Amino acid sequence: GAVRALSPTPEELQERTRPLFPGLSVAHPAVTAGTLGGFVRVGGRLAILSNNHVLAASDAASVGDAVLQPGPADGGDPATDRVATLTAFERFTADGRANLVDAAVAVVDAEVPLEPGRFPGGPLGAEPLQVDDVEPDEQVEKVGRTTGHTVGRVSAVEVDGVAVQYGQAIYTFDDQVEIDGVTGGFSAGGDSGSVIWRSADRAPLGLLFAGSETGGHAGGGVTFANPLATVLSVLDLQWVPS
Repeated sequence: GAVRALSPTPEELQERTRPLFPGLSVAHPAVTAGTLGGFVRVGGRLAILSNNHVLAASDAASVGDAVLQPGPADGGDPATDRVATLTAFERFTADGRANLVDAAVAVVDAEVPLEPGRFPGGPLGAEPLQVDDVEPDEQVEKVGRTTGHTVGRVSAVEVDGVAVQYGQAIYTFDDQVEIDGVTGGFSAGGDSGSVIWRSADRAPLGLLFAGSETGGHAGGGVTFANPLATVLSVLDLQWVPS
Protein backbone atom coordinates (compact mmCIF):
# COMPACT_ATOMS: atom_id res chain seq x y z
CA GLY A 1 0.00 0.00 0.00
CA ALA A 2 0.88 3.67 0.00
CA VAL A 3 3.68 4.73 2.33
CA ARG A 4 2.96 7.98 4.15
CA ALA A 5 4.72 10.17 6.66
CA LEU A 6 3.78 9.45 10.27
CA SER A 7 1.62 12.08 11.93
CA PRO A 8 3.05 14.32 14.68
CA THR A 9 1.78 13.68 18.18
CA PRO A 10 -0.18 16.35 20.09
CA GLU A 11 2.84 16.81 22.35
CA GLU A 12 5.01 17.59 19.33
CA LEU A 13 2.40 19.98 17.92
CA GLN A 14 2.46 21.96 21.17
CA GLU A 15 6.23 22.55 21.10
CA ARG A 16 8.11 25.52 19.69
CA THR A 17 8.73 24.35 16.11
CA ARG A 18 10.46 25.76 13.05
CA PRO A 19 9.71 25.56 10.21
CA LEU A 20 6.02 26.25 10.75
CA PHE A 21 3.56 23.70 9.39
CA PRO A 22 -0.18 22.99 9.70
CA GLY A 23 -1.39 21.62 13.02
CA LEU A 24 0.99 23.53 15.30
CA SER A 25 -0.04 25.49 18.38
CA VAL A 26 -0.48 29.21 17.64
CA ALA A 27 -2.34 32.12 19.23
CA HIS A 28 -2.59 35.82 19.90
CA PRO A 29 -0.71 36.72 23.12
CA ALA A 30 -4.07 37.22 24.89
CA VAL A 31 -5.36 33.76 23.91
CA THR A 32 -4.45 30.35 25.34
CA ALA A 33 -3.77 28.26 22.21
CA GLY A 34 -5.36 27.19 18.95
CA THR A 35 -4.19 25.61 15.73
CA LEU A 36 -2.32 26.82 12.67
CA GLY A 37 -4.73 25.60 10.03
CA GLY A 38 -2.73 26.21 6.88
CA PHE A 39 -1.23 28.92 4.71
CA VAL A 40 -2.80 31.45 2.36
CA ARG A 41 -1.80 34.52 0.40
CA VAL A 42 -3.28 37.87 1.39
CA GLY A 43 -2.31 40.77 -0.83
CA GLY A 44 0.40 38.53 -2.30
CA ARG A 45 2.00 37.81 1.08
CA LEU A 46 2.20 34.41 2.79
CA ALA A 47 0.05 34.22 5.89
CA ILE A 48 -1.16 31.85 8.60
CA LEU A 49 -4.86 30.94 8.49
CA SER A 50 -6.77 30.20 11.70
CA ASN A 51 -9.82 31.47 13.60
CA ASN A 52 -10.70 34.98 14.75
CA HIS A 53 -10.92 33.65 18.31
CA VAL A 54 -7.39 32.18 18.01
CA LEU A 55 -5.45 34.94 16.21
CA ALA A 56 -7.62 38.00 16.94
CA ALA A 57 -8.86 37.22 20.48
CA SER A 58 -12.55 37.26 19.45
CA ASP A 59 -12.45 40.82 18.05
CA ALA A 60 -10.40 42.17 20.99
CA ALA A 61 -7.13 42.32 19.01
CA SER A 62 -5.89 44.97 16.59
CA VAL A 63 -4.33 44.56 13.16
CA GLY A 64 -0.56 44.63 13.71
CA ASP A 65 -0.64 42.53 16.89
CA ALA A 66 1.78 39.63 17.26
CA VAL A 67 0.95 35.97 16.72
CA LEU A 68 2.94 33.42 18.72
CA GLN A 69 4.06 29.86 18.06
CA PRO A 70 3.47 28.06 20.32
CA GLY A 71 0.45 29.72 21.91
CA PRO A 72 0.79 31.08 25.47
CA ALA A 73 -0.80 27.96 27.00
CA ASP A 74 2.09 25.95 25.54
CA GLY A 75 4.80 28.32 26.73
CA GLY A 76 4.77 30.88 23.90
CA ASP A 77 6.53 34.11 24.89
CA PRO A 78 6.05 37.41 22.99
CA ALA A 79 9.76 38.16 23.47
CA THR A 80 10.98 35.04 21.66
CA ASP A 81 8.11 33.28 19.88
CA ARG A 82 6.56 35.86 17.57
CA VAL A 83 6.12 34.36 14.09
CA ALA A 84 3.51 36.52 12.35
CA THR A 85 1.57 39.78 12.37
CA LEU A 86 -2.22 39.88 12.55
CA THR A 87 -3.35 41.23 9.18
CA ALA A 88 -7.10 40.74 8.81
CA PHE A 89 -10.06 39.10 10.53
CA GLU A 90 -13.81 38.91 10.03
CA ARG A 91 -15.58 40.52 12.98
CA PHE A 92 -18.48 38.76 14.69
CA THR A 93 -21.99 40.15 14.50
CA ALA A 94 -24.74 39.74 17.09
CA ASP A 95 -27.30 42.14 15.59
CA GLY A 96 -29.62 39.43 14.35
CA ARG A 97 -27.58 38.53 11.29
CA ALA A 98 -25.93 35.12 11.17
CA ASN A 99 -22.16 34.85 10.93
CA LEU A 100 -20.58 32.84 8.13
CA VAL A 101 -16.96 32.47 9.31
CA ASP A 102 -14.74 32.62 12.37
CA ALA A 103 -11.50 33.41 10.57
CA ALA A 104 -8.32 35.49 10.71
CA VAL A 105 -4.98 35.68 8.92
CA ALA A 106 -1.51 36.79 10.02
CA VAL A 107 1.34 37.49 7.60
CA VAL A 108 4.38 35.38 8.45
CA ASP A 109 7.47 37.33 9.54
CA ALA A 110 10.17 37.34 6.85
CA GLU A 111 12.75 35.33 8.78
CA VAL A 112 10.40 32.50 9.80
CA PRO A 113 10.67 29.30 7.70
CA LEU A 114 7.53 27.35 6.82
CA GLU A 115 6.31 24.19 5.09
CA PRO A 116 2.75 24.74 3.81
CA GLY A 117 2.34 21.23 2.41
CA ARG A 118 3.36 19.32 5.54
CA PHE A 119 0.04 17.68 6.36
CA PRO A 120 -0.23 14.03 7.44
CA GLY A 121 0.00 12.14 4.16
CA GLY A 122 1.37 15.08 2.16
CA PRO A 123 0.07 18.31 0.63
CA LEU A 124 -3.64 18.95 0.20
CA GLY A 125 -5.31 19.76 -3.09
CA ALA A 126 -5.04 23.18 -4.66
CA GLU A 127 -8.79 23.85 -4.98
CA PRO A 128 -11.00 24.05 -1.87
CA LEU A 129 -14.34 22.28 -2.16
CA GLN A 130 -17.58 24.19 -2.60
CA VAL A 131 -20.05 23.25 0.12
CA ASP A 132 -22.53 21.83 -2.42
CA ASP A 133 -19.81 19.41 -3.56
CA VAL A 134 -19.75 17.79 -0.09
CA GLU A 135 -22.01 14.87 0.75
CA PRO A 136 -23.03 13.54 4.18
CA ASP A 137 -21.08 10.46 5.31
CA GLU A 138 -17.93 11.39 3.37
CA GLN A 139 -14.74 10.68 5.36
CA VAL A 140 -12.67 13.70 6.41
CA GLU A 141 -9.47 14.34 8.37
CA LYS A 142 -7.74 17.11 10.27
CA VAL A 143 -4.57 17.72 12.29
CA GLY A 144 -4.93 19.89 15.37
CA ARG A 145 -2.92 21.07 18.35
CA THR A 146 -4.87 19.05 20.96
CA THR A 147 -5.97 15.78 19.40
CA GLY A 148 -3.50 15.51 16.52
CA HIS A 149 -4.53 13.67 13.36
CA THR A 150 -8.13 12.41 13.54
CA VAL A 151 -10.70 10.96 11.15
CA GLY A 152 -14.39 11.80 11.02
CA ARG A 153 -17.40 11.79 8.75
CA VAL A 154 -19.55 14.63 7.47
CA SER A 155 -22.89 14.34 9.25
CA ALA A 156 -24.60 17.42 7.76
CA VAL A 157 -23.91 20.31 5.37
CA GLU A 158 -25.31 23.83 5.09
CA VAL A 159 -26.31 23.76 8.76
CA ASP A 160 -28.03 26.95 9.95
CA GLY A 161 -28.55 28.39 13.42
CA VAL A 162 -25.39 27.01 15.05
CA ALA A 163 -25.14 28.95 18.33
CA VAL A 164 -21.54 29.14 19.60
CA GLN A 165 -20.46 30.57 22.95
CA TYR A 166 -17.34 32.75 23.11
CA GLY A 167 -16.78 33.72 26.74
CA GLN A 168 -20.00 35.48 27.71
CA ALA A 169 -21.11 36.15 24.12
CA ILE A 170 -23.11 33.83 21.87
CA TYR A 171 -22.96 34.17 18.08
CA THR A 172 -25.05 32.33 15.52
CA PHE A 173 -23.60 30.79 12.34
CA ASP A 174 -25.30 29.68 9.12
CA ASP A 175 -24.19 27.45 6.22
CA GLN A 176 -21.79 25.37 8.30
CA VAL A 177 -20.48 21.81 7.96
CA GLU A 178 -21.09 19.34 10.81
CA ILE A 179 -18.64 16.49 11.39
CA ASP A 180 -18.96 13.43 13.61
CA GLY A 181 -16.07 11.39 15.00
CA VAL A 182 -15.68 7.80 13.84
CA THR A 183 -14.44 6.24 17.08
CA GLY A 184 -14.76 9.20 19.46
CA GLY A 185 -14.48 12.93 19.29
CA PHE A 186 -13.15 14.41 16.05
CA SER A 187 -11.79 17.47 17.89
CA ALA A 188 -11.35 19.12 21.27
CA GLY A 189 -10.56 22.56 22.67
CA GLY A 190 -7.35 23.89 21.13
CA ASP A 191 -8.02 22.27 17.75
CA SER A 192 -9.80 25.45 16.62
CA GLY A 193 -8.31 26.73 13.39
CA SER A 194 -7.53 23.31 11.92
CA VAL A 195 -8.10 22.84 8.19
CA ILE A 196 -10.27 19.81 7.40
CA TRP A 197 -9.85 17.83 4.18
CA ARG A 198 -11.77 15.09 2.37
CA SER A 199 -9.94 11.77 2.60
CA ALA A 200 -10.88 10.51 -0.86
CA ASP A 201 -9.06 13.22 -2.81
CA ARG A 202 -7.34 15.35 -0.11
CA ALA A 203 -9.38 18.38 -1.18
CA PRO A 204 -9.49 21.07 1.55
CA LEU A 205 -13.02 21.40 2.86
CA GLY A 206 -13.37 23.49 6.01
CA LEU A 207 -11.93 25.57 8.84
CA LEU A 208 -12.71 24.00 12.23
CA PHE A 209 -14.04 26.53 14.73
CA ALA A 210 -16.37 24.93 17.30
CA GLY A 211 -17.66 21.69 18.74
CA SER A 212 -19.46 19.95 21.57
CA GLU A 213 -18.15 17.49 24.14
CA THR A 214 -21.17 15.18 23.97
CA GLY A 215 -23.48 13.85 21.30
CA GLY A 216 -22.70 12.46 17.89
CA HIS A 217 -22.67 8.86 16.68
CA ALA A 218 -19.71 7.83 18.87
CA GLY A 219 -20.70 9.98 21.86
CA GLY A 220 -17.59 12.15 21.65
CA GLY A 221 -19.36 15.27 20.41
CA VAL A 222 -19.78 16.94 17.04
CA THR A 223 -17.51 19.46 15.31
CA PHE A 224 -18.46 22.47 13.19
CA ALA A 225 -16.44 23.98 10.36
CA ASN A 226 -16.75 27.03 8.12
CA PRO A 227 -16.61 25.99 4.44
CA LEU A 228 -13.06 26.89 3.44
CA ALA A 229 -14.23 28.36 0.12
CA THR A 230 -16.39 30.81 2.09
CA VAL A 231 -13.46 31.78 4.33
CA LEU A 232 -11.26 32.51 1.32
CA SER A 233 -14.00 34.56 -0.34
CA VAL A 234 -14.88 36.63 2.75
CA LEU A 235 -11.25 37.58 3.49
CA ASP A 236 -10.09 37.66 -0.16
CA LEU A 237 -7.45 34.96 0.30
CA GLN A 238 -5.68 32.47 -1.95
CA TRP A 239 -5.13 28.94 -0.64
CA VAL A 240 -1.47 27.79 -0.67
CA PRO A 241 -1.27 23.97 -0.95
CA SER A 242 2.53 23.61 -0.90
